[in-house]
Amino acid sequence: MFLQKLLDPEDERRRRVRRARIVRRNRIKREVAQGLPVRRLRVPKASDFALNLDEPEEWTEPKSPFRPTFGGNSYESTQQRQTVKQIRATAQQSATPTKSLFSSKSSKVQSTAANNASATSSQESASPTPVPSRKSISRSMSPHVKAKWQEVFQQVVFKRHEEILAKDPNRKWRQERFGLLLFAKREYARASEHLAKAVSLGATSSLCWRRLAESYYHMWEDGGEWEVLWACRAAYEQALNHVEVACSPVALFTYAQVLELLGSYIGALTICASILQTFPKFEQLREVKLRFVLLQRYQLFSSVSDTSTKLAVLKKCTEYTQELLLDKAITEGPRHINVLYLHTRLNEMLVDLATLSVSEPQGQTPKPKLAHVSVDILFQGLYKLAVKCPEVAPPPGVKWKSWKDRSETYTAFAEYFRAQGENVLASDALSQSLELLEALPPESTNSGKSTNLWRGLTVEQRDKRIALYLVLARNYYQCNQMEKAIRSMEAVFDLDPLHAEARASLVEWFPAKWQYRLELEDASQVQIARVLRGIWDRKRALLRRREVIRAAEQKYRESPYHLGSRRQVLRLLRDKYVSLFAAQDLAARSIQRGARRYLHYARMRWKIEGQREKTLRELKSKHQTRKYRYNRIVRSQLAALQPDEYENRFFREDCSALRIQRCFRGERTRKDFRRLRDARRQQLQQDHSR
Repeated sequence: MFLQKLLDPEDERRRRVRRARIVRRNRIKREVAQGLPVRRLRVPKASDFALNLDEPEEWTEPKSPFRPTFGGNSYESTQQRQTVKQIRATAQQSATPTKSLFSSKSSKVQSTAANNASATSSQESASPTPVPSRKSISRSMSPHVKAKWQEVFQQVVFKRHEEILAKDPNRKWRQERFGLLLFAKREYARASEHLAKAVSLGATSSLCWRRLAESYYHMWEDGGEWEVLWACRAAYEQALNHVEVACSPVALFTYAQVLELLGSYIGALTICASILQTFPKFEQLREVKLRFVLLQRYQLFSSVSDTSTKLAVLKKCTEYTQELLLDKAITEGPRHINVLYLHTRLNEMLVDLATLSVSEPQGQTPKPKLAHVSVDILFQGLYKLAVKCPEVAPPPGVKWKSWKDRSETYTAFAEYFRAQGENVLASDALSQSLELLEALPPESTNSGKSTNLWRGLTVEQRDKRIALYLVLARNYYQCNQMEKAIRSMEAVFDLDPLHAEARASLVEWFPAKWQYRLELEDASQVQIARVLRGIWDRKRALLRRREVIRAAEQKYRESPYHLGSRRQVLRLLRDKYVSLFAAQDLAARSIQRGARRYLHYARMRWKIEGQREKTLRELKSKHQTRKYRYNRIVRSQLAALQPDEYENRFFREDCSALRIQRCFRGERTRKDFRRLRDARRQQLQQDHSR
């Protein structure tokens, strides 16, 4: 009961309201039965004595998810605290004295408090019992016992939350609290459901919005859809309206990552720049610098700006990459090759811009040669690092000077970066790989039409370009940069107008421009293919018919009475063979009719003769046995089947048997007569003698 009151004060309030209503109803019935005037006084509500959990002035959110604090009736809360104090004091008094937690003075005080446990609440408040602190109890408890208690308590809290929300889900505080507990348990899908329900019910706390956004982000990492990421962005936008979230660099950096995943590079770049300026001691500052440089490199060359601005931004980016290369965590980690590649490419672009920019002010002369030397040194370092990585290792025998100008080098880097999820670096490597491909032939460059882009290219060159543009389009699609993805797919379509993936992607990504056109092309191709198939199929069918007729006649000549060959010849050459086959069928039927009649009577005769022979053999075998030798039925059947052999024989045997039986019966009769006669005579003699 104590745990139920602790976990659900609103259930206790509802129980009190129901109890008060029952008491009032019974009182009214009793007064009416006694004839007394009914007193319809208002019974005070139980909520008048309980805290309102929806008001932030009366309830503060607990810090630990395993020790929630709930509001409730103040008088009952006081009694509960006093009961807990008494239980703890009694347990400490009964335990053996130790030196670990409490002193002798405190033990004396606890013993006196245990003896006076039956005193009133005013006396207990005047002389409070010292209770061991939560920290001391947690220190004395072993880790596995503590974890077990936390798990048990968490299960109880979860079960109680689920029971209450199953009855009444429209509780914003309960939904929010349960969502926070689920988030602590790393059940992000359920946590997002309950937190979203709490938000829909009117929850406006910063922690609710932040945990909702983080739940969506974890769901996206576990393989969620784009809608989850858009919901995460919306939740972060609502959470950033609160000061405690807007001042958190962790939340800002996560929001920047969400924007980067959604393709909003300008917003992500702005947030990264604000983190670099506002939080210079942020723990993940190196990650912020890396994302800032990547996004700045993409944004700088995706927008139109003057050369001086690009130079200033590039210098700042190279400074950041230089700082990252001096960081031990980067140089000893798996991202060393990423940062070094980015630093090398930024320096290369800086040199290219410096050579194309206007002349320096008076007294300063550009030094492009020294810059090129520094870029070459960086490429040498990148080459040495790539040799150690099997994914981007150069082919054997290729030196760094030729390696840096090969298109396959940047293609390998693009595959490596895509495997790591660095889409910006993959786009840069793919673009550089396309630039390093051999120049287009004059047949395709002179023509202004994009449909002639494939002319003058070999099949190998065209396939290589198509493969690069396809990977680039997929990478831009993964970055949610749909304009550049569509342009890359259009380049694939120009190189190969019948490419299936390019046509399907263009219809899906840009249906306003490409759907009607490609549907018309598909319809025309279907009609052309139908006509061509009709012409080709008719010709093929004619040749095939001649071959089949010739083969059928040859087969009929080899076996003229085979049913399959006769049917095939009749189907193919009906006019030629129908009369012949009709006459042959009539003749065959008449012959078959006579043969069937003859066979019918022959079978009847054969069956009768065979049955007679079989019966005779069986009767002979039976007659030879002792059991059936004188059997009347067997002898009569044998005499009927073979009278010449058995009739006279059986007659003689019957006559001899009759004579034997007659003689035997006469002998026995005479013996019996003599015996009876002698017995009669003796009886008569005895009678006379008396």
